[in-house]
Amino acid sequence: MARMNRSTHRAGTTAPPEELPDLLRRRARRLARDGKYRKAAVALQRLAAHTRQARDFVLLGDMLLRARRPVEAVLALRQGLYLHRQAGATARARTVARLLARMDMTAPVRAA
Repeated sequence: MARMNRSTHRAGTTAPPEELPDLLRRRARRLARDGKYRKAAVALQRLAAHTRQARDFVLLGDMLLRARRPVEAVLALRQGLYLHRQAGATARARTVARLLARMDMTAPVRAA
């Protein structure tokens, strides 16, 4: 049996495709719990690109807000809103729309 060392084995590269969403969700939760919101957002970006599900875009938008990236957060939340509407989940779409309406987009946005 071949021995794997740190240089040849990287986390996430050997996971089967069906396990990737769970792995990315767990990674994002762990990073957010540790206060590493930007790294958690990167994991959620990969997740949203992989699954294309509304809930993952909404999670990404929330994490981007925590990471103080409001412009990207609005884009992710709008995509989540669109996907919820397409799926017929009107209550969830309404909730995301309220979250977007609550965001104060008139305030100046700082460059990250």
